[in-house]
Amino acid sequence: MLNKLANFAAFQLGWFACIVGAGTGHPWIGVVVVLISVAIHSTLLPRRNELVALVIFAMLLGLLSDGILLILGVVQFPDRARLITPVPLWMIFMWANFALTIPISLQWMTKRYSLAALLGFVGGPVAYYTGMKLDAVLITGTTQVSLFLIGLEWGIAMPVLMYVHNQISFNADQERAAQTATEGMAP
Repeated sequence: MLNKLANFAAFQLGWFACIVGAGTGHPWIGVVVVLISVAIHSTLLPRRNELVALVIFAMLLGLLSDGILLILGVVQFPDRARLITPVPLWMIFMWANFALTIPISLQWMTKRYSLAALLGFVGGPVAYYTGMKLDAVLITGTTQVSLFLIGLEWGIAMPVLMYVHNQISFNADQERAAQTATEGMAP
């Protein structure tokens, strides 16, 4: 239970560091905080290779899906919140930050794809709306339509992330089982 609470607290710290840093013109703060969190998690967790694979996948998914929102004109990022890429680096690291919760504090949801979709559909727009209120992101066009599209993004992304986590874990378990069986046969 303590690990889940610590993981959730680390997620909140990373989220606020990204949003407040970007909103105040210091977008690198969130990147540094999330990098530290990824380093700590990958050091403390026994399945670090699977965690790193999930984090990388989440970052690529975030770059793609937020890039689509950017191209569609659903979101924009103020100049003070930009960091290197069209989808700011801090935003991509927010996806990494979220991925850290999947094997720990959100582990209970990893096989509940419908629930993940529902929570993504509701939670995604809430997070982006909060980011807008804290001056980190601009939601453009009709706010309701844009929030609906963000809900679709996260309603799809959450179950995809859960599925990818499950596949990475399953494949790692299969490899470990094969290795253990092979070692058991050695003379």
